[in-house]
Order: sequence, then structure tokens, then C-alpha cells
Amino acid sequence: MTTWGRMRSFFLSDEELGKKDDDHKPFKNGPNWHPARVPPRRSLRRIGLVSIVALLVYLFFKNIPVLGPDHRMRRPNYAYPDLAAAPKRPSYEQAPPSRPDTYPAHPATPPGRTFNGPVKFLELAPTLHAIGGTRGTMVINRNVLFAASSLKSAATLFPIACQMGTELKSYVHFALMSRSGIDIQELRKVNGIDDSCHIIFHDARPDYAQISTDDRMENAVFRAFHHIYNYMHPQAILVDGSSDEEPFFLRAAQQHMNAKKNTLIELPRKSAKRLEWITKLDSQALRIELSPQFFHYLKYSLLEYRYSAVSTYQHWDRRLFGISLEQPLQLLDGKEALSLPSLLKGTGSGDQDEREISTSFLWQAPTSNAVLFLGEKWTELHDFVSRSLEAKQDLDPTPALLSEKVVSTQYPSWLEHALRLARARGYWMLYPGDDTARNLATVHNELNHMPEEYSNLESSRTILADDASEEEIENVRQKIRLSMEIPLAPVSLLDSLPNKGNLRPFGDLPILTWDGLSTEFEELNSLAVGYAKEFKEKVGGCSADSAEKQKKKENLSTQDLFCLTD
Repeated sequence: MTTWGRMRSFFLSDEELGKKDDDHKPFKNGPNWHPARVPPRRSLRRIGLVSIVALLVYLFFKNIPVLGPDHRMRRPNYAYPDLAAAPKRPSYEQAPPSRPDTYPAHPATPPGRTFNGPVKFLELAPTLHAIGGTRGTMVINRNVLFAASSLKSAATLFPIACQMGTELKSYVHFALMSRSGIDIQELRKVNGIDDSCHIIFHDARPDYAQISTDDRMENAVFRAFHHIYNYMHPQAILVDGSSDEEPFFLRAAQQHMNAKKNTLIELPRKSAKRLEWITKLDSQALRIELSPQFFHYLKYSLLEYRYSAVSTYQHWDRRLFGISLEQPLQLLDGKEALSLPSLLKGTGSGDQDEREISTSFLWQAPTSNAVLFLGEKWTELHDFVSRSLEAKQDLDPTPALLSEKVVSTQYPSWLEHALRLARARGYWMLYPGDDTARNLATVHNELNHMPEEYSNLESSRTILADDASEEEIENVRQKIRLSMEIPLAPVSLLDSLPNKGNLRPFGDLPILTWDGLSTEFEELNSLAVGYAKEFKEKVGGCSADSAEKQKKKENLSTQDLFCLTD
């Protein structure tokens, strides 16, 4: 039976299907032939059924999705809500009728900025509700946020955000917190941002923005970040740190990051090319702000303290655990302040007229912030951790040397093992002086995430809860708004080093014990011998008269500290 025959039989009634086949066969035209008449009721039913089927077929083909070759690799597409259904902005904030050629930081003739009423966000909620697929309610996710107030800063950030979005390693968001009334779609069009950039936009502008005081705008930016954080929990927030950006925006961004302990990256001017590599990183890799000088300092210090003739001849290099770019301010317990050592420098006017200068120093305490561990020491640390964990399983009860915790929970748990190894070997870390540290790195201690193993502790909570009331938000903002961050010093590497740019030899550097006390090399060596002896007996299982206790140290191994884990 033909296709039309099958479709025709489908529309015939049971009564008609029971007729002889001759009734439905075509007849040749003859003089006495007349077409059979069909009752009108059946004709209407057939016409209705045919129309329904035709409509269904049409809708099916019209809505077939276009599946590209990488359809399963693409991220979710978040449609923007219908702007016509959204609350309207006041008439003076409507987008201009024509596309502007440039974006001045402020309008040419700004209206009187005197309004300081309560803050409302008319268009932020819909896009925040639409990002559930990014797992923004989870503390650890793949969200990265770019934010701007100045349209000039927005234009600076767009190429970086677009490049990061095309990498498909993170969910890239852009939040506009501007006084400008430009439409988001117009802003995208002017800056050449299309769907290929994979950027999720959020309109975080408050009502009455153009006539708001700077303080209200600062308050609005702080609250916008707070609402965005609750729905997104961005792993890093990137803003334009140049003078193009609005001061009230940068102040509020820093205040909120202090409150929520998030990572804020202030990009310098012309960073689109200089920091293009940052777009290749995923959300978790965005932590520390480094100066362009940091690599030169590491290379300079490594060559001097690891490979110079003086260091190798006196075997100072064997005790170098790593090189830190950060100047520590606290002891490892996170409670007491570290008293930084200094050197006296004569002014040339007599012995009584001397002043203290900052200097690099050697500290037995390791760190996990902005640090380079030497390769052989890192390998030795892995061996030490493995043997310590094995010994801990075999010992009952666990000796105090393994159970006692002296390192704060703001550091990862492996740093406890690194400290034990440093105490047993007499290793030290090289830390920069104050002048040098200002030129190397800014470690946002107040923004760091609590290590995952301690994330459930009470101390890991931020000072601003996600469900904070409007009054609590304002109280926190006022509390931290005056806190300032020390910026990286814009000077050359040699200018930041004392002694005319020469690195002081190991023998001239102050030495601190793990608990911050000033000491000398001989005393540090004696302390290390005593700690290693106690560790061998209580953890390593080496008896006092055991011949194994006299095992020699092997390169890249801590086997000499253990007698039960060979």
C-alpha cells in the first residue's frame, strides 16, 4: 500500500474501512459516472485532523535544535530575561538613542548627585536566579567575576573576559555597577562582545544611579557584590585597578573582599597584553598578586644562595628549604606577632647616630604563601610525610610529636609536616626584608580561602554571613571601609634591596628559630640535633642503643629518621 493509501485509510472511519474495496477504487470517466457525495460532518472531521497533523509536523521541523560538533562540550547558555517585563528605570536613566563613540568616566554635565536613599537593584535578580547550573551556591566552583563601574574600565576588561570565556575553563561573569544608563545589550554591541565570548552578564546598577551621591554608590557596589557572592561565590574577582575606574567602586570592592575573604585581582593599566596568560588559568589558580619583579628576585636569590661559591663552600645551601616572596607578620600559630629582625646602619655622623634598616632573614618556619621550595627539599618532604603517616598507624598511642598541632588552621595541614622536617634537619626559609617584600608580592591574607580540611571549623566563617540583614551589611561595611591595603612599590628590584643591591651572604643574615626567637647558627644546629634525636626515638622507633640510630642521611630521603618504616 502506498504512503498516501496508508494515510487515507487512517482518516477513514471504521464503517468505511468495512466497505468493499471497489468502493474506493478509481473509476474511469464515463458518461454515467458521478462522484460520490460525502456527508459534511465527515468532511469537517477529516479537514480538522489533517490540519492538526500538518501543524504538528510544522512545529516539529521548526524547533529541531541545531547540534554542532562540540555541542556537548559547550557550557550552558543563560538567556537574558525579557527587558520589557523587567522593572523600568527612571526616564533619565534610559539608554541614549544613538550609540556613543567614547565612554567618558563621568557625564559631561552630570545632574546634581544628592540622592542618598535606600538602594534597590531592579535588574539583578533575574540573571542571578538563572545561573544555578554554575553551582554558584557551592563555595568551591568554577565561577570568575569581572566587574566595573567606569565604562572605560569595562572596555578594558572585556577583551580579557572574552579570552578567558573562550577557554571554557571557567564560568565567566561580568557585572556592571555604573552610573551610566546604557543598555547591557548596547554595551555588548559597542565593545564587540557576542555569544562566542561565553560571558554571563549581570546588571548590578542601583536605582537612581545618575543622581546618587558617591557614598550611596559605594554602598550600592558593596551590596551588589554581597548579593552576587551569595548566588555565585566567585573564586576570583577581577577589576580595573587603574585610575580609569571610579574610586567609590574600588573602595567598595576592597571592603567587600575584606568581609568575605575572597580573592580580588586589581589589574594594572595595559594588562590585556602584559597579563594575557592569566586568561589561561582556571578559577582555582587565581590567588596571589605578584610584581613583575618577582621572577628576577627568585632567580637572583637562587643563583646567589644555592649556587654561588661562598654558599656551596660553607654548605649553607644544604640548609635552604625555600625562598619566600612574602614577609610574614605572625608566628605559625596565627596568634602572636612576629618580631622582624633588622640591622643597624651607621649614618656617618658617629656611632651613636645609627638607624635600623630592614633586611632579609632566615627563619626555621616554612610557609605556604608565595614561596618557592627547592626541588630536592620538596621531594624529601614527600618522603617524610609518607613515613610519618605510616609510623602514626603503627604507634598506639600517637606520640605528641605527631599529634601536637602548632601551625594555625589558616595554613594547609601539610605545613605541620614541613615544620617538623625543618626542625629535624635545621632547615631554614629565606624571607625578604620589608622594603623588598613591598616590591614582590601582595598576599591577601584576609581574602584567602580556609584550607579545605579545616573549612567546617568555626574560625573559617567570614565576618559577613550570606544571609546578613541590611543593617548587618551596613555595619560590616562601615567597620572595614577605612582598612587600606599596602600596594606593591613601583621601584626596580635593585633599588628595593639594601646594601646597594647586593644580596647579603648567609653569614650576615639574622636567624630565627621556628617560634620566632633570635638565634645563631651553632645554637640552631644544636636544637636540630636534639629534636632529631627525640623524633627518632618517639616516632621513628629507634632505641637509644640501636645501631640503626646512627644511620647516615641519604639524599632526597628521610630514612635515617625512621627505624620501623624501612
